[in-house]
Amino acid sequence: MTSNRSLIVYELKREIALLSVEEKLQLRDDIDKQIRAVALGKSVSEIEAELEEMANDPDIQRELAAIE
Repeated sequence: MTSNRSLIVYELKREIALLSVEEKLQLRDDIDKQIRAVALGKSVSEIEAELEEMANDPDIQRELAAIE
């Protein structure tokens, strides 16, 4: 890691320490989405669109209702 990158990471960690727990959890969720998107070779918006489509799918809704 370059020294410039190290400085950026240090600054990020310092700023994250100032966030509330809720803000930290939201940030973690956002970072998780980005990591998953990169791993799948998709954009975050593509993944979110796919999840929304699945949530609106009547078959999936029936399955979830049956599980509950």
